[in-house]
Amino acid sequence: MCGISGFISKRRITLEDLTAMNDTMYHRGPNDSGAEIYDAAGGYAVGFAQRRLSIMDLSPLGHQPMHAADKRVSVVFNGEIYNFQELKKELSGYPFRSQCDTEVILAAYEKWGIDCVSRFNGMFAIALYDRDAQEVYLVRDRIGKKPLYYWEDGENLVFASELKPILACPGFDRKLNPDILPVFLYQQYIPEPDTIFEQVKKLCPGTILRFRLQPDNGQKRRECFSYWSIKESYQKGIADPVTDFSQAKAELKAILQKSVKSRMEADVPLGTFLSGGYDSSLMTAMAQEASEAPVKTFSIGFEEKQYDESGYASAVAKHLGTQHTEEIISEKQMLELVESIPQYFDEPMADSSEIPTMLVSALARKQVTVALSGDGGDEFFCGYQMY
Repeated sequence: MCGISGFISKRRITLEDLTAMNDTMYHRGPNDSGAEIYDAAGGYAVGFAQRRLSIMDLSPLGHQPMHAADKRVSVVFNGEIYNFQELKKELSGYPFRSQCDTEVILAAYEKWGIDCVSRFNGMFAIALYDRDAQEVYLVRDRIGKKPLYYWEDGENLVFASELKPILACPGFDRKLNPDILPVFLYQQYIPEPDTIFEQVKKLCPGTILRFRLQPDNGQKRRECFSYWSIKESYQKGIADPVTDFSQAKAELKAILQKSVKSRMEADVPLGTFLSGGYDSSLMTAMAQEASEAPVKTFSIGFEEKQYDESGYASAVAKHLGTQHTEEIISEKQMLELVESIPQYFDEPMADSSEIPTMLVSALARKQVTVALSGDGGDEFFCGYQMY
């Protein structure tokens, strides 16, 4: 999972403060951590920190913050760049030291500038500091799979993968945003760019935030701009639609197969969540197709038979030949989880699926570090009337 945090500040924030902020996300990255502060232009200090869950290159060479070979650029990164091996071939002139995707971000930035993010196929939240340009960039992936929050206080900015590091930052005023409550009650979550706190925003998906430490005349110190738009992508697609059903079916299958296979590249044990529904069953079938060994699958059931779908998951697992693990959950176990869930969600969310998702995640973590799920299928394929 990993988590990043940091700041661009003229106020005094110590390394001890930054480390404490970073360690509020221990659950996101128990394998390693790093925190550094750099003197910058305009009276600023830049602080970068990361909690690491090791997925690629488990050696110390994957430690963050990570610096380019010439020390010009530093980065902290949460996520995964699925096409990093292909990009690495294009960047063969760079003196790579590690086998992880983080270093590819540095090499890509040095060759292509911040436009490099358009070449990344993945899920990511990135903070990058360019010492020559005296600029700091915050970047969020196209769909917003990886979270990225930021708090602006005058000329200062604090960012993090969760709200907890911002709450732990000296000087933060925990003033709630009452204007967002009607939206929350209607949508059952708080959509970006808003958060439950007045002064904190979420960076929107497909967006880059640029912070100039020493802007020239007429330049804005901070600006946000989009590098990808779901609306533009949709319009491009309908301009040249596939009208043959067989062709559409074949192309969709090829895209799904490639997507699942690319997400299975890891240096740690990997599995899938399997509910027995269309989305997770299809994804698991493609994962098993791409794997030489039986894929580890995980599902939970409920003692209340009217809510229990574990039988469907077991049938799919048997058909595919996966290594299946199932746990039947009691009402008591679910109620015990309710008190701890807010510690991980940080702000209100009323989706009841958060409880079974936490339970199946805990079950899977006993055997694997990475788990694929069928999330997103309902949105893409209109699984419910609201979509």
